[in-house]
Amino acid sequence: MEISVTTQSMTFLYACLVGAAFGVLYDVFRILRLAFPKGSVLIIVEDILFFAICGVCTFFFLLTFSSGQVRYYIILGILVGFFLYYFTLGKLIYAVS
Repeated sequence: MEISVTTQSMTFLYACLVGAAFGVLYDVFRILRLAFPKGSVLIIVEDILFFAICGVCTFFFLLTFSSGQVRYYIILGILVGFFLYYFTLGKLIYAVS
């Protein structure tokens, strides 16, 4: 099955948005840790919950946009979106909170 460059580019941009959404979710967990200090067991549970949510969302994204096939540009887009958010708006939001 052939995928056009336009479709791949749009999927990459959508993946960047998903990665940024993962960054927002990560900030929610970080801000909750600041607001309500917890023990190490609850931090581990929060980390597992974060990665489970990200894994399920990535799975559904792959099902929707690539028929469940793992495409490297999609994984790269998610990582790019996450790190762009984390090192720009994420730093600002975390500092403000």
